[in-house]
Amino acid sequence: MPLLDVSGVLANPMFADTLTLYRNTEVIGSNGRSTSTEVTSTFSGVVTSANGKELDRLPEADRVKGGIIVHTITRLVPGGGALAPDEILYHGDRYTVVTTNDYTAYGAGFIAALCVLKPQNPS
Repeated sequence: MPLLDVSGVLANPMFADTLTLYRNTEVIGSNGRSTSTEVTSTFSGVVTSANGKELDRLPEADRVKGGIIVHTITRLVPGGGALAPDEILYHGDRYTVVTTNDYTAYGAGFIAALCVLKPQNPS
């Protein structure tokens, strides 16, 4: 059992970033149709590189891909069932949460979330 509680570091502004969280909520109206609303909030977390940014040169187009790991005490949702995955804005790029790992042994509520770069829409 680890004896180090890192939850204080996760909120320390000398080490953590302030990130933007985009969470989609779905509401069923009285007419039986669902509407999706994006709710934006901020949270504190430590960001590390999962695999950096990579350029794929494909015959049809170039594509940038990559990933980050966000260490935080904020509960992030990787999606599943009726839930859409959370999205994170970090340094101007939007990432989708694909996996969360529970690390409460290192501090109450501590998780590490793997996030992949969201594809850019061509303009």
